[in-house]
Amino acid sequence: MLHTELDVYKLLELTKATHIGVELDASHLFWQQMDPVAVVRHLGPLVVQAAAKDVRVNAETAALYGVLDNRFRRLSPAEERTNLGGDERANEWPKESAWDFVALGKGHDTAYWTEFLRALYEVDPEMLVNIEHEDVSLGRIEGLEVAANVLKDADAALTASLVKR
Repeated sequence: MLHTELDVYKLLELTKATHIGVELDASHLFWQQMDPVAVVRHLGPLVVQAAAKDVRVNAETAALYGVLDNRFRRLSPAEERTNLGGDERANEWPKESAWDFVALGKGHDTAYWTEFLRALYEVDPEMLVNIEHEDVSLGRIEGLEVAANVLKDADAALTASLVKR
């Protein structure tokens, strides 16, 4: 995995590859304090697919431990892992974390996701956006419903703004 989506330029330079595309996952940029909308616009046609997954940065904890917070406790084999959704599990997440994966709308509002969809639309009006659900406070179906509703509202707002033009 590239450290950031911007590392794709270095990869292209080193390999001289001509068929590389970015699956842009907004959540990986949020916790690094990057702006996914700006990154989409910067990468342009290199973005070929996108993941809609939100992050909430917990400012007070991040101020003390930074977004590279490494206070994860290694669990014994007998201890239950944190469920990240589906079959994905992780060691114990810090109780007061610097950031958390959350359902769409719990980190960034619908207006933000409208602008994210707008940036993707500018690159490719047929761009696919996949929902990734790793909000441990919501069940599998509930998390997908929350995310889908935010994306549908964002898409409706985008469509309405495009019609006005």
